[in-house]
Amino acid sequence: TWPAVTNFGTAEHCFNIAACFETAHRLTAPGGLMLHVLPAMGDLDHGFYNVNPMLYGRLAHANGYLVEDIRYVDNLLLRCLRCADAPDALFDFDALPIGLDTLRLRPAFARAAATRFLENMACEETRTRIPPLGDGAAAVVFDYCFVALRKPGDAPFVTPVQPFAEGPHWSDENIAIAASG
Repeated sequence: TWPAVTNFGTAEHCFNIAACFETAHRLTAPGGLMLHVLPAMGDLDHGFYNVNPMLYGRLAHANGYLVEDIRYVDNLLLRCLRCADAPDALFDFDALPIGLDTLRLRPAFARAAATRFLENMACEETRTRIPPLGDGAAAVVFDYCFVALRKPGDAPFVTPVQPFAEGPHWSDENIAIAASG
């Protein structure tokens, strides 16, 4: 086992995405971290899946993981271009427009993500800095989630199930960052 296992844009390319999360669980040592960076919205035709951020909350709940951090990064390509402009500047994840408080509730998150996606499509900087597709269509905008989950013990992996009832995506007992930000 490893103290940290990374999934930086791999799982969305595997048809059996559940096997990817189970493998990450199995390979992560107790107390270790699983770091996931996967597409959440947009980036169509990139892999098989866009992963709903709710999945990470359900994974945490089903497996007792602590959510050390989760960040919804909108318009990732434009944000990467901005970082390339100032490579020595630190990226301020706390300044992202969609934070943990918004991610906690499905209606608030759905509105915020959809609204922000449309704003990013219409953004002048997006249109001028991200080249359009070859057919003259609008620039490509996509959002990703950056997630750090801590595996507390060595219990077997439990496949999460999405509840049918409305409610929060996250269990407060699993969110280690809730008290700190």
